[in-house]
Amino acid sequence: MKKVLTLIIGSVMLMTASSTANIPKNPALEIMGNYWLLHHEENFINPYLVNLMALDLMRNDTDMRIIRDYIEWYIEHLNYPDKFGLTGSIYDYKIYSDGKKVSLDKYDSTDSYAATFMLVLYEYYQHTGDKKLFQKYRRRLEDMVYLIPYLQDRDGLTVAIPKTTGKYLMDNCETYAGLTAFIELAREFGWQIHEPLEIVREKLRIGILNRFYNSEGRHFYWMIDGSYCKQPEWHSFYPDAFAQLFPILYLMIPDEYGIKSELWEKFHKWHGHRVEELPTEQKLIYNWAAEVMIK
Repeated sequence: MKKVLTLIIGSVMLMTASSTANIPKNPALEIMGNYWLLHHEENFINPYLVNLMALDLMRNDTDMRIIRDYIEWYIEHLNYPDKFGLTGSIYDYKIYSDGKKVSLDKYDSTDSYAATFMLVLYEYYQHTGDKKLFQKYRRRLEDMVYLIPYLQDRDGLTVAIPKTTGKYLMDNCETYAGLTAFIELAREFGWQIHEPLEIVREKLRIGILNRFYNSEGRHFYWMIDGSYCKQPEWHSFYPDAFAQLFPILYLMIPDEYGIKSELWEKFHKWHGHRVEELPTEQKLIYNWAAEVMIK
């Protein structure tokens, strides 16, 4: 299982950070500073994006103290509850130059925030074997992972945000990978929650292949809302074409489907020229999918 999960952790060239003078110490900002210039007045923290950066840093053999500090920061900022009544979610934040921290009371996707953080936890443990951290926060981590079955619909798929009906290919692929990571941790620690989570994960896998995959078009719908399925327009980069990388990255395509290479080739036909100019989040996803393709 470690081999499978490790496939999704690639790397990008780290960008030169700005001077940290007058920028408050914050674990999320410390990670972000490796990838882009931080602002002196205020900085916006999107936990999903920081999770991806943390995964990339671990690929580059970073100081694991940075990752541990971020894990603790993330856990300490979980909502109890949030505006939808959920426990274990996390909002976006804004950090000002004087250190003032303001919750923006919103998130882009509850499922993906939690799922990518589960991947961070898994990789951190693989690097450190630090069981004490997980025992310290066990209850909070369980609250976070149980967001997934709460967000899961009868078709096995998760909605991105409570009280909405849209289900996204990208989010559901990330959620499958995150659950896989957390189940492995739960088994390692002897937490019995891995058994019900395996049922949730299997329903999710079946839902992704049954509902998102279009066998006639040999592609994946990038969004489903009830009976409405959003076909990818290959000339449209985001989310249409970009979303097709996620089943590749998170190993959602069985070999017998024979479409992994086809999706990869179509993506490059339409958007290969823009790969080097992608923003950090998208470049990370692309690089990790590229690693999967060469295995």
